Amino acid sequence: MIGLLKNPAYLKLWVAQVVSELGDGITHIVVIFLVSQLSDNALVFSFVLMARYIPSLLFGVFVGPIIDRYSKKVIMVIADLYRLIILLLMIPAHDSLTGILVLIFLQGIGTVFFEPAKTATIPQIIKKEKIPEAVGLSQSTFMTMNIIAPSIGGALLLVNSVSLIFVLDASTFLISALLIGMIVIKRETSEEHTSEKGYIASMKEGLSAMKNDRFLKGFTWLLVVSAFVMSVVGANMYHIILNVFEIKEFQFGLLESTEGVFGVLGALLIPFIMKRVRSNRLILVTLGFSGLICTTILPVSLLLETYPITPIFIWMSFLGLSNPFINVPLNSLFMQSVDETILGRVGGIINAILHASLLGGLLIGGWIGTVMGGIPTVVGGGILLLLVSLIFPLTKHYKDLEVKQPQEERATA
Repeated sequence: MIGLLKNPAYLKLWVAQVVSELGDGITHIVVIFLVSQLSDNALVFSFVLMARYIPSLLFGVFVGPIIDRYSKKVIMVIADLYRLIILLLMIPAHDSLTGILVLIFLQGIGTVFFEPAKTATIPQIIKKEKIPEAVGLSQSTFMTMNIIAPSIGGALLLVNSVSLIFVLDASTFLISALLIGMIVIKRETSEEHTSEKGYIASMKEGLSAMKNDRFLKGFTWLLVVSAFVMSVVGANMYHIILNVFEIKEFQFGLLESTEGVFGVLGALLIPFIMKRVRSNRLILVTLGFSGLICTTILPVSLLLETYPITPIFIWMSFLGLSNPFINVPLNSLFMQSVDETILGRVGGIINAILHASLLGGLLIGGWIGTVMGGIPTVVGGGILLLLVSLIFPLTKHYKDLEVKQPQEERATA
Protein backbone atom coordinates (compact mmCIF):
# COMPACT_ATOMS: atom_id res chain seq x y z
CA MET A 1 0.00 0.00 0.00
CA ILE A 2 2.79 2.44 0.90
CA GLY A 3 4.48 1.53 -2.40
CA LEU A 4 1.80 3.57 -4.17
CA LEU A 5 3.40 6.72 -2.78
CA LYS A 6 6.43 6.07 -4.98
CA ASN A 7 4.23 7.12 -7.89
CA PRO A 8 4.80 10.93 -8.13
CA ALA A 9 1.32 11.68 -9.51
CA TYR A 10 -0.47 9.59 -6.90
CA LEU A 11 1.75 11.03 -4.14
CA LYS A 12 0.66 14.58 -4.99
CA LEU A 13 -2.99 13.52 -5.12
CA TRP A 14 -2.65 11.76 -1.76
CA VAL A 15 -0.94 14.73 -0.05
CA ALA A 16 -3.68 17.01 -1.42
CA GLN A 17 -6.21 14.68 0.20
CA VAL A 18 -4.33 14.79 3.51
CA VAL A 19 -4.29 18.57 3.82
CA SER A 20 -7.82 19.20 2.55
CA GLU A 21 -9.39 16.49 4.72
CA LEU A 22 -7.53 17.78 7.76
CA GLY A 23 -9.15 21.17 7.25
CA ASP A 24 -12.52 19.60 6.45
CA GLY A 25 -12.42 17.48 9.60
CA ILE A 26 -11.77 20.50 11.79
CA THR A 27 -14.53 22.50 10.12
CA HIS A 28 -16.97 19.60 10.35
CA ILE A 29 -16.61 19.47 14.12
CA VAL A 30 -17.06 23.22 14.40
CA VAL A 31 -20.13 23.31 12.15
CA ILE A 32 -21.83 20.46 14.02
CA PHE A 33 -21.09 22.09 17.36
CA LEU A 34 -22.29 25.52 16.17
CA VAL A 35 -25.52 23.95 14.91
CA SER A 36 -26.04 22.18 18.25
CA GLN A 37 -25.76 25.57 19.96
CA LEU A 38 -28.15 27.28 17.54
CA SER A 39 -30.86 24.59 17.80
CA ASP A 40 -31.63 21.44 19.81
CA ASN A 41 -34.07 20.07 17.21
CA ALA A 42 -32.92 16.67 15.89
CA LEU A 43 -34.23 17.57 12.43
CA VAL A 44 -31.70 20.40 12.14
CA PHE A 45 -28.82 17.90 12.01
CA SER A 46 -30.59 16.27 9.09
CA PHE A 47 -30.72 19.67 7.36
CA VAL A 48 -26.93 20.01 7.72
CA LEU A 49 -26.35 16.65 6.03
CA MET A 50 -29.03 17.37 3.43
CA ALA A 51 -27.33 20.63 2.49
CA ARG A 52 -24.26 18.56 1.55
CA TYR A 53 -26.17 15.97 -0.45
CA ILE A 54 -28.64 18.10 -2.43
CA PRO A 55 -25.98 19.44 -4.87
CA SER A 56 -25.12 15.89 -6.00
CA LEU A 57 -28.80 15.14 -6.43
CA LEU A 58 -29.38 18.27 -8.52
CA PHE A 59 -26.18 18.38 -10.57
CA GLY A 60 -24.54 14.92 -10.40
CA VAL A 61 -26.00 13.59 -13.66
CA PHE A 62 -25.03 16.74 -15.58
CA VAL A 63 -21.45 16.90 -14.25
CA GLY A 64 -20.42 13.46 -15.58
CA PRO A 65 -20.06 14.39 -19.28
CA ILE A 66 -17.99 17.43 -18.30
CA ILE A 67 -15.63 15.21 -16.26
CA ASP A 68 -15.13 12.82 -19.19
CA ARG A 69 -14.77 15.58 -21.84
CA TYR A 70 -12.35 18.01 -20.18
CA SER A 71 -9.17 18.00 -18.10
CA LYS A 72 -9.86 16.34 -14.76
CA LYS A 73 -6.91 18.16 -13.22
CA VAL A 74 -8.24 21.59 -14.20
CA ILE A 75 -11.69 20.68 -12.89
CA MET A 76 -10.24 19.65 -9.50
CA VAL A 77 -8.15 22.82 -9.20
CA ILE A 78 -11.12 25.09 -10.00
CA ALA A 79 -13.30 23.16 -7.53
CA ASP A 80 -10.70 23.60 -4.77
CA LEU A 81 -10.40 27.35 -5.35
CA TYR A 82 -14.19 27.71 -5.41
CA ARG A 83 -14.50 25.88 -2.07
CA LEU A 84 -11.77 28.09 -0.62
CA ILE A 85 -13.95 31.15 -1.27
CA ILE A 86 -17.00 29.49 0.29
CA LEU A 87 -15.07 28.63 3.46
CA LEU A 88 -13.99 32.25 3.90
CA LEU A 89 -17.63 33.34 3.59
CA MET A 90 -18.48 31.11 6.58
CA ILE A 91 -16.59 33.48 8.91
CA PRO A 92 -19.27 36.21 8.93
CA ALA A 93 -22.10 33.65 8.71
CA HIS A 94 -21.07 31.35 11.57
CA ASP A 95 -23.76 32.61 13.98
CA SER A 96 -26.61 32.15 11.48
CA LEU A 97 -28.16 28.71 11.02
CA THR A 98 -29.58 29.72 7.63
CA GLY A 99 -26.24 31.14 6.52
CA ILE A 100 -24.39 27.98 7.51
CA LEU A 101 -26.85 25.76 5.66
CA VAL A 102 -26.68 27.87 2.48
CA LEU A 103 -22.88 27.88 2.46
CA ILE A 104 -22.71 24.12 3.08
CA PHE A 105 -24.95 23.72 0.02
CA LEU A 106 -22.72 26.00 -2.08
CA GLN A 107 -19.60 24.17 -0.94
CA GLY A 108 -21.27 20.92 -1.97
CA ILE A 109 -21.47 22.15 -5.56
CA GLY A 110 -17.67 22.26 -5.66
CA THR A 111 -17.51 18.74 -4.24
CA VAL A 112 -19.90 17.51 -6.97
CA PHE A 113 -17.22 18.40 -9.53
CA PHE A 114 -14.16 17.45 -7.48
CA GLU A 115 -14.98 13.91 -6.32
CA PRO A 116 -15.96 12.35 -9.69
CA ALA A 117 -12.91 13.98 -11.29
CA LYS A 118 -10.70 12.50 -8.57
CA THR A 119 -12.28 9.06 -8.96
CA ALA A 120 -11.81 9.15 -12.75
CA THR A 121 -8.18 10.25 -12.31
CA ILE A 122 -7.05 7.34 -10.13
CA PRO A 123 -7.28 4.61 -12.84
CA GLN A 124 -5.25 6.88 -15.14
CA ILE A 125 -2.29 7.22 -12.76
CA ILE A 126 -2.10 3.72 -11.20
CA LYS A 127 -2.58 0.13 -12.41
CA LYS A 128 -6.06 -1.35 -12.02
CA GLU A 129 -4.87 -4.20 -9.81
CA LYS A 130 -3.59 -1.57 -7.35
CA ILE A 131 -6.98 0.15 -7.04
CA PRO A 132 -8.06 -1.74 -3.86
CA GLU A 133 -4.81 -0.66 -2.21
CA ALA A 134 -5.37 2.93 -3.36
CA VAL A 135 -8.92 2.95 -2.02
CA GLY A 136 -7.72 1.39 1.25
CA LEU A 137 -5.00 4.03 1.59
CA SER A 138 -7.50 6.78 0.81
CA GLN A 139 -9.93 5.42 3.39
CA SER A 140 -7.22 5.04 6.06
CA THR A 141 -6.08 8.59 5.31
CA PHE A 142 -9.63 9.84 5.70
CA MET A 143 -9.98 8.03 9.01
CA THR A 144 -6.59 9.28 10.19
CA MET A 145 -7.76 12.81 9.58
CA ASN A 146 -10.84 11.91 11.63
CA ILE A 147 -8.46 11.14 14.48
CA ILE A 148 -6.34 14.27 14.25
CA ALA A 149 -8.83 16.87 13.05
CA PRO A 150 -11.57 16.44 15.70
CA SER A 151 -9.04 16.75 18.53
CA ILE A 152 -7.67 19.96 17.01
CA GLY A 153 -11.19 21.23 16.33
CA GLY A 154 -12.32 20.45 19.87
CA ALA A 155 -9.29 22.25 21.30
CA LEU A 156 -9.86 25.30 19.08
CA LEU A 157 -13.48 25.45 20.20
CA LEU A 158 -12.28 25.83 23.78
CA VAL A 159 -10.43 29.03 22.87
CA ASN A 160 -13.31 30.36 20.73
CA SER A 161 -11.33 30.51 17.47
CA VAL A 162 -14.11 29.92 14.96
CA SER A 163 -12.70 32.42 12.45
CA LEU A 164 -9.24 30.85 12.69
CA ILE A 165 -10.70 27.42 11.99
CA PHE A 166 -12.38 28.56 8.77
CA VAL A 167 -9.20 30.33 7.63
CA LEU A 168 -7.20 27.14 8.26
CA ASP A 169 -9.63 25.07 6.21
CA ALA A 170 -9.61 27.61 3.37
CA SER A 171 -5.80 27.46 3.25
CA THR A 172 -5.90 23.67 2.88
CA PHE A 173 -7.93 24.02 -0.30
CA LEU A 174 -5.26 26.37 -1.66
CA ILE A 175 -2.51 23.86 -0.89
CA SER A 176 -4.58 21.07 -2.46
CA ALA A 177 -5.12 23.11 -5.64
CA LEU A 178 -1.38 23.80 -5.96
CA LEU A 179 -0.46 20.12 -5.52
CA ILE A 180 -3.07 18.88 -7.99
CA GLY A 181 -1.95 21.51 -10.50
CA MET A 182 1.50 19.86 -10.51
CA ILE A 183 0.17 16.36 -11.31
CA VAL A 184 1.00 14.96 -14.75
CA ILE A 185 -1.97 12.90 -15.99
CA LYS A 186 -1.61 10.93 -19.21
CA ARG A 187 -4.14 11.79 -21.89
CA GLU A 188 -5.89 8.65 -23.13
CA THR A 189 -6.88 8.26 -26.79
CA SER A 190 -10.35 7.27 -25.60
CA GLU A 191 -10.65 10.60 -23.86
CA GLU A 192 -9.96 12.36 -27.14
CA HIS A 193 -12.81 10.42 -28.78
CA THR A 194 -15.11 11.27 -25.87
CA SER A 195 -14.39 14.98 -26.27
CA GLU A 196 -15.55 14.79 -29.91
CA LYS A 197 -19.03 13.64 -28.89
CA GLY A 198 -21.77 16.10 -28.14
CA TYR A 199 -22.77 16.74 -24.53
CA ILE A 200 -26.20 15.10 -24.91
CA ALA A 201 -24.71 12.06 -26.70
CA SER A 202 -22.15 11.65 -23.91
CA MET A 203 -24.85 11.80 -21.26
CA LYS A 204 -27.00 9.25 -23.13
CA GLU A 205 -24.03 6.89 -23.30
CA GLY A 206 -23.66 7.02 -19.53
CA LEU A 207 -27.39 6.45 -18.99
CA SER A 208 -27.33 3.52 -21.42
CA ALA A 209 -24.50 1.90 -19.45
CA MET A 210 -26.50 2.27 -16.23
CA LYS A 211 -29.54 0.69 -17.89
CA ASN A 212 -27.88 -2.29 -19.56
CA ASP A 213 -24.87 -3.28 -17.44
CA ARG A 214 -25.66 -6.08 -14.95
CA PHE A 215 -22.86 -5.13 -12.57
CA LEU A 216 -24.03 -1.52 -12.38
CA LYS A 217 -27.59 -2.64 -11.72
CA GLY A 218 -26.58 -4.84 -8.79
CA PHE A 219 -24.14 -2.25 -7.49
CA THR A 220 -26.72 0.55 -7.61
CA TRP A 221 -29.47 -1.47 -5.92
CA LEU A 222 -27.24 -2.39 -2.99
CA LEU A 223 -25.88 1.14 -2.70
CA VAL A 224 -29.34 2.75 -2.73
CA VAL A 225 -30.92 0.42 -0.16
CA SER A 226 -28.00 0.40 2.29
CA ALA A 227 -27.41 4.16 1.96
CA PHE A 228 -31.07 4.89 2.68
CA VAL A 229 -31.07 2.84 5.88
CA MET A 230 -27.69 4.12 7.07
CA SER A 231 -28.79 7.73 6.52
CA VAL A 232 -31.85 7.09 8.69
CA VAL A 233 -29.37 6.15 11.42
CA GLY A 234 -27.00 9.02 10.62
CA ALA A 235 -29.82 11.58 10.84
CA ASN A 236 -30.05 10.89 14.58
CA MET A 237 -26.45 10.19 15.61
CA TYR A 238 -25.26 13.71 16.42
CA HIS A 239 -28.52 14.55 18.16
CA ILE A 240 -28.10 11.51 20.43
CA ILE A 241 -24.45 12.20 21.20
CA LEU A 242 -24.68 15.95 21.76
CA ASN A 243 -28.22 16.49 23.02
CA VAL A 244 -29.34 13.17 24.54
CA PHE A 245 -26.05 11.95 26.00
CA GLU A 246 -24.91 15.59 26.48
CA ILE A 247 -21.31 14.95 25.41
CA LYS A 248 -19.18 18.09 25.86
CA GLU A 249 -17.15 19.71 23.08
CA PHE A 250 -13.70 18.28 23.91
CA GLN A 251 -15.14 14.82 24.61
CA PHE A 252 -17.03 15.05 21.32
CA GLY A 253 -13.73 15.65 19.51
CA LEU A 254 -12.12 12.68 21.28
CA LEU A 255 -15.13 10.51 20.46
CA GLU A 256 -14.82 11.31 16.76
CA SER A 257 -11.08 10.61 16.99
CA THR A 258 -11.73 7.22 18.57
CA GLU A 259 -14.01 6.29 15.72
CA GLY A 260 -11.24 7.38 13.35
CA VAL A 261 -8.58 5.22 15.06
CA PHE A 262 -10.60 2.07 14.50
CA GLY A 263 -11.53 3.24 11.02
CA VAL A 264 -7.82 3.43 10.14
CA LEU A 265 -7.33 -0.08 11.51
CA GLY A 266 -10.20 -1.34 9.35
CA ALA A 267 -8.91 0.47 6.24
CA LEU A 268 -5.43 -1.05 6.68
CA LEU A 269 -6.84 -4.55 7.11
CA ILE A 270 -9.42 -4.54 4.32
CA PRO A 271 -7.09 -4.80 1.24
CA PHE A 272 -5.63 -8.03 2.65
CA ILE A 273 -9.05 -9.43 3.57
CA MET A 274 -10.39 -8.62 0.09
CA LYS A 275 -7.80 -11.03 -1.36
CA ARG A 276 -9.35 -13.88 0.64
CA VAL A 277 -13.06 -13.06 0.88
CA ARG A 278 -15.45 -12.45 -2.02
CA SER A 279 -16.38 -8.78 -2.16
CA ASN A 280 -20.15 -9.26 -2.29
CA ARG A 281 -20.08 -11.55 0.74
CA LEU A 282 -17.79 -9.18 2.64
CA ILE A 283 -20.06 -6.18 2.01
CA LEU A 284 -23.22 -7.99 3.13
CA VAL A 285 -21.62 -9.46 6.27
CA THR A 286 -20.40 -5.99 7.20
CA LEU A 287 -23.83 -4.46 6.66
CA GLY A 288 -25.28 -7.07 9.01
CA PHE A 289 -22.57 -6.38 11.58
CA SER A 290 -23.20 -2.62 11.33
CA GLY A 291 -26.91 -3.23 11.87
CA LEU A 292 -26.14 -5.28 14.95
CA ILE A 293 -23.98 -2.45 16.33
CA CYS A 294 -26.81 0.05 15.79
CA THR A 295 -29.23 -2.07 17.80
CA THR A 296 -26.87 -1.96 20.80
CA ILE A 297 -27.31 1.82 21.22
CA LEU A 298 -30.16 1.09 23.66
CA PRO A 299 -28.04 -0.91 26.16
CA VAL A 300 -25.27 1.68 25.70
CA SER A 301 -27.68 4.43 26.81
CA LEU A 302 -28.54 2.40 29.90
CA LEU A 303 -24.89 1.68 30.73
CA LEU A 304 -24.05 5.38 30.51
CA GLU A 305 -26.11 5.92 33.64
CA THR A 306 -23.62 3.78 35.58
CA TYR A 307 -20.40 4.09 33.55
CA PRO A 308 -20.05 7.66 32.21
CA ILE A 309 -18.64 8.09 28.67
CA THR A 310 -16.88 4.69 28.37
CA PRO A 311 -19.77 2.72 26.76
CA ILE A 312 -20.26 5.29 23.98
CA PHE A 313 -16.51 5.25 23.22
CA ILE A 314 -16.61 1.45 22.85
CA TRP A 315 -19.73 1.66 20.70
CA MET A 316 -18.20 4.24 18.35
CA SER A 317 -15.05 2.12 18.08
CA PHE A 318 -16.97 -0.80 16.60
CA LEU A 319 -18.85 1.56 14.31
CA GLY A 320 -15.59 3.05 13.04
CA LEU A 321 -14.07 -0.40 12.46
CA SER A 322 -16.97 -1.52 10.27
CA ASN A 323 -17.10 1.51 7.94
CA PRO A 324 -14.08 0.65 5.71
CA PHE A 325 -15.37 -2.89 5.23
CA ILE A 326 -18.28 -1.39 3.29
CA ASN A 327 -16.68 1.64 1.61
CA VAL A 328 -13.44 0.11 0.31
CA PRO A 329 -14.95 -2.97 -1.42
CA LEU A 330 -17.73 -0.88 -2.99
CA ASN A 331 -15.40 1.83 -4.31
CA SER A 332 -12.83 -0.70 -5.53
CA LEU A 333 -15.46 -2.74 -7.37
CA PHE A 334 -16.74 0.41 -9.03
CA MET A 335 -13.38 1.71 -10.27
CA GLN A 336 -12.18 -1.72 -11.42
CA SER A 337 -15.38 -2.73 -13.20
CA VAL A 338 -16.40 0.44 -15.08
CA ASP A 339 -14.68 1.47 -18.31
CA GLU A 340 -12.45 4.53 -17.85
CA THR A 341 -14.05 6.30 -20.80
CA ILE A 342 -17.44 6.50 -19.04
CA LEU A 343 -16.25 6.55 -15.42
CA GLY A 344 -17.08 10.24 -14.94
CA ARG A 345 -20.59 9.94 -16.38
CA VAL A 346 -21.49 6.74 -14.57
CA GLY A 347 -19.98 8.11 -11.36
CA GLY A 348 -22.06 11.28 -11.65
CA ILE A 349 -25.27 9.31 -12.19
CA ILE A 350 -24.58 6.95 -9.30
CA ASN A 351 -23.72 9.90 -7.04
CA ALA A 352 -27.05 11.53 -7.92
CA ILE A 353 -28.96 8.31 -7.19
CA LEU A 354 -26.97 7.74 -4.01
CA HIS A 355 -27.59 11.20 -2.67
CA ALA A 356 -31.29 10.98 -3.49
CA SER A 357 -31.38 7.87 -1.32
CA LEU A 358 -29.38 9.59 1.41
CA LEU A 359 -31.68 12.61 1.35
CA GLY A 360 -34.75 10.40 1.61
CA GLY A 361 -33.22 8.59 4.56
CA LEU A 362 -32.27 11.84 6.28
CA LEU A 363 -35.74 13.32 5.88
CA ILE A 364 -37.51 10.21 7.08
CA GLY A 365 -34.92 9.51 9.77
CA GLY A 366 -35.05 13.06 11.09
CA TRP A 367 -38.85 13.03 11.14
CA ILE A 368 -39.04 9.65 12.88
CA GLY A 369 -36.40 10.84 15.34
CA THR A 370 -38.52 13.83 16.33
CA VAL A 371 -41.61 11.63 16.76
CA MET A 372 -40.21 8.46 18.32
CA GLY A 373 -36.87 9.64 19.65
CA GLY A 374 -33.33 9.22 18.32
CA ILE A 375 -32.43 6.00 20.11
CA PRO A 376 -35.48 3.95 18.97
CA THR A 377 -34.91 5.22 15.42
CA VAL A 378 -31.27 4.05 15.41
CA VAL A 379 -32.33 0.66 16.78
CA GLY A 380 -34.95 0.38 14.02
CA GLY A 381 -32.35 1.33 11.41
CA GLY A 382 -30.04 -1.38 12.73
CA ILE A 383 -32.78 -3.98 12.34
CA LEU A 384 -33.36 -2.84 8.75
CA LEU A 385 -29.63 -3.20 7.97
CA LEU A 386 -29.73 -6.74 9.33
CA LEU A 387 -32.69 -7.49 7.04
CA VAL A 388 -30.84 -6.05 4.02
CA SER A 389 -27.83 -8.28 4.72
CA LEU A 390 -30.09 -11.35 4.89
CA ILE A 391 -32.42 -10.60 1.97
CA PHE A 392 -30.06 -9.14 -0.68
CA PRO A 393 -28.10 -12.42 -1.18
CA LEU A 394 -31.39 -14.02 -2.27
CA THR A 395 -31.78 -11.56 -5.17
CA LYS A 396 -30.38 -11.84 -8.71
CA HIS A 397 -28.31 -8.68 -8.13
CA TYR A 398 -26.09 -10.30 -5.51
CA LYS A 399 -24.23 -12.53 -7.98
CA ASP A 400 -23.71 -9.63 -10.40
CA LEU A 401 -21.42 -7.89 -7.89
CA GLU A 402 -18.80 -10.56 -8.52
CA VAL A 403 -18.62 -10.07 -12.28
CA LYS A 404 -14.90 -9.92 -13.11
CA GLN A 405 -14.83 -9.85 -16.91
CA PRO A 406 -13.80 -6.69 -18.75
CA GLN A 407 -16.60 -4.31 -19.58
CA GLU A 408 -16.80 -5.31 -23.22
CA GLU A 409 -17.24 -9.01 -22.33
CA ARG A 410 -20.01 -8.50 -19.79
CA ALA A 411 -23.43 -9.73 -20.73
CA THR A 412 -26.21 -7.24 -20.60
CA ALA A 413 -29.61 -7.72 -19.09
